[in-house]
Amino acid sequence: MVMPELDGIETIGGSGRTSVRCPVVLITGRLPLYTMAARELGQANDIEIADVLQKPVSLAHLRAILDPESGENGTPDSGPKPS
Repeated sequence: MVMPELDGIETIGGSGRTSVRCPVVLITGRLPLYTMAARELGQANDIEIADVLQKPVSLAHLRAILDPESGENGTPDSGPKPS
């Protein structure tokens, strides 16, 4: 939510003014107030907020959100997977 140059709230607000439409995953280490504001702003701008993650983020949880068909259940990784 907080980035150099442009923060997440500004990014979401600006995204609503474009024709690009894709789900957004918010990742933050900030207070829940920031994520609630971002969700509300996203809804007001017709932006789909796929999920909101608090740092530290589990790689398995992120995979499950980005690729729901992967079979990941969102639990913490238990190490490298055999190939």
